[in-house]
Amino acid sequence: MKPKVALKKEGSDGNFILDRHGLDRFRKSLAALLGTDDDNLVEETVSVYRERFGAVGLFENRVYDGIPEMLQTLSSFGHMLYVATAKPWIFAERIVDHFGLSGHFKGIYGCELDGERGDKTSLIAHILDAESIDSSETAMIGDREHDIIGAKANRIPAFGVLWGYGTRDELEASGARACFGSPREIATAFNGAPDSQSLSFPSNGAADRAGSTGKMAPVFWDRRRPGSRRR
Repeated sequence: MKPKVALKKEGSDGNFILDRHGLDRFRKSLAALLGTDDDNLVEETVSVYRERFGAVGLFENRVYDGIPEMLQTLSSFGHMLYVATAKPWIFAERIVDHFGLSGHFKGIYGCELDGERGDKTSLIAHILDAESIDSSETAMIGDREHDIIGAKANRIPAFGVLWGYGTRDELEASGARACFGSPREIATAFNGAPDSQSLSFPSNGAADRAGSTGKMAPVFWDRRRPGSRRR
């Protein structure tokens, strides 16, 4: 089967697989779809996918309702926001700019085209190092178990959202501290005020012990969220 035929047939499913599982698993999924173990054919198919995605597919999505308002609110509280996505940063940066949300983010980070930092553990570690961020004053918010697992591996408290691909069971089983049902709930929880509606973070770097922190805690985002700094 020719790569272009396969991608035309699968359509947005290929986009979903790559965004959800990362490059290595995308290659395996393509091999299964093509019914081949020919690495050259798989790589050719990846190239065809990226050619279309880079021109058209990356804009075939929409911003969830309430996200712009939530980002504005979090920024007004003094939070520094970063994107942490399994998508290649070179694509994620264009998506961010396209939807006019880049002004809310200090940086956007994703994997390289060769798959480097394609897992959330290494990606989050890279962001912490590159931005000199204290993990004890940081939170990760995402919609899949990979986000939660990656955050915990870096001793960062992680929270789930229920409007993405993941389920509450998946997020809670992987260790999410809480799950949010709407963007407004996030803005309320991270309002920085010393009341019962506000979340507290670890003060000693241990993600499983409660503590307090200032309002300037960096907040990472998974999925298609805009940013301004590459990688």
